Amino acid sequence: MTVEPGGAIFVADTGNYRIQRLYPSGDYQTEWGSEGGGIGYFRNPTGVSIDGSGNLYVADFGNDRVQRCNAWGWCGFAWNFSGPFDPGLAEPRAVAVGPGGNFFVTDTANSRIIKSSPSGQELDRWGSPGSGNGQMIGPAGIATDGAGDVYVADTGNDRILKFAPDGTLVGQLGQSGSGDGEFSAPTGLAWSAGFLYVADTGNNRMQKIQVGPDTEPSDGGGNNGGGGNTGGGGNNGGGDNNSGGGGGNGGGSSSASVKISKVKLIPRRGWMYRDGYLNMQVQVTNRGNGIARGIDLYLTSSRKKVTLPRRLRFHQILPGWTNTKTFKVKAKRSVRGWVMIEAQAWGKRNRSFLKLTKPWWPA
Repeated sequence: MTVEPGGAIFVADTGNYRIQRLYPSGDYQTEWGSEGGGIGYFRNPTGVSIDGSGNLYVADFGNDRVQRCNAWGWCGFAWNFSGPFDPGLAEPRAVAVGPGGNFFVTDTANSRIIKSSPSGQELDRWGSPGSGNGQMIGPAGIATDGAGDVYVADTGNDRILKFAPDGTLVGQLGQSGSGDGEFSAPTGLAWSAGFLYVADTGNNRMQKIQVGPDTEPSDGGGNNGGGGNTGGGGNNGGGDNNSGGGGGNGGGSSSASVKISKVKLIPRRGWMYRDGYLNMQVQVTNRGNGIARGIDLYLTSSRKKVTLPRRLRFHQILPGWTNTKTFKVKAKRSVRGWVMIEAQAWGKRNRSFLKLTKPWWPA
């Protein structure tokens, strides 16, 4: 369901293949649609979202498309976002309109998100099947906040993903479980006034989580670890964290309520060309009850001729969230063998080992 600025309520009446419009009181006002594949017809509509101009976008699940209607039932456009080598939408479950008027749809069966202009021009797509960074399995719900960031219910992975408007992964919230901030097959999402409302379907409950909007969306990194395009290379990999000494400051956070529980470098083991560079990622997880602000993460290299940023700052990490940053590692041609990269923040550290390989291009 969705609510227009004037208070009218629109409901995707899935099993009756129609959209209902209700008064703000909840009383019936009008309806439109019936089962079919033409414009204005639906097959199991599941998600609706309305923009400030009165355009209603419908996730027409059974017809593998998004329809655009006006607020009184005239539907004039439908899009599948197919291409020469792409069949397009498959079982879209939800749609959300961002502050700029563009809309986002969960392409559920393809495990990705498609971003579109109001006229149906595809602007971007992100995500792929899996459980890695920026990947998802059967995403169902989607919502946007006042800053334009996008929240996705990654149903198959029991978590919520947060993306910047350009598709950059900002962070993730939750894991499988039934505790506070944990999820089991989350489906519906809604954002309002700094809070995210989650239909935690597998746990038969709703959760309300304070999320922002994040005033520092630049905290995000890319969706995958791995290669540079001027000579870098690399492999995605896992990673584990080892406890140890180390710094970082709290930036005004309460140490009693903030708990930096994990630092992870990606890839854990990889390779890069000498005289080239590698784009790596680092993740920091806050398992405390308070917002972590001004978290400084320090990076070091075991080889002098391998350079990288000395410090990265995470401006804000919400309770339960894992935030990601991307950084560049550069190597001189004369360096050989292996190099160890170490990251540490708030007493947590992680190490990555990279093999330096001779470049194929001339000196």
